[in-house]
Amino acid sequence: MLTTYETALHFGLTSATVRRYARAGKIIGHTVLRDYRFSWEVIWGCEQGPMPRGRRCALYKIPLLNKAELGTLTGHSVRTIERWIDAGLPTRNVFANVRINKHDASCWLKTEYGFDLSAASQRDLP
Repeated sequence: MLTTYETALHFGLTSATVRRYARAGKIIGHTVLRDYRFSWEVIWGCEQGPMPRGRRCALYKIPLLNKAELGTLTGHSVRTIERWIDAGLPTRNVFANVRINKHDASCWLKTEYGFDLSAASQRDLP
């Protein structure tokens, strides 16, 4: 079970936004000690993308990236990221916010452009 903070971190939202969505019924959680708890199935159900199964589940438990974060990782502009999305870069939209799974982006960039996101990530990030 994920806390409100962990859910917000995964989605790239604030904890207040996650609480507001939970109170509105947009995300189903249980209250424990005056805070919400969410299962991974509920989290993935909020993402407009395929439900991960089996060994792939671990790949979808990492925090999602927004367009600016992916741009920073790749050294490209947000506009370029938007062009990639238009060209088929897989997204996992969350409550009308475009989010990208790093594994999906890495696979797509490797296939489409021969760009190794994992090497760029290790080189560019502390």
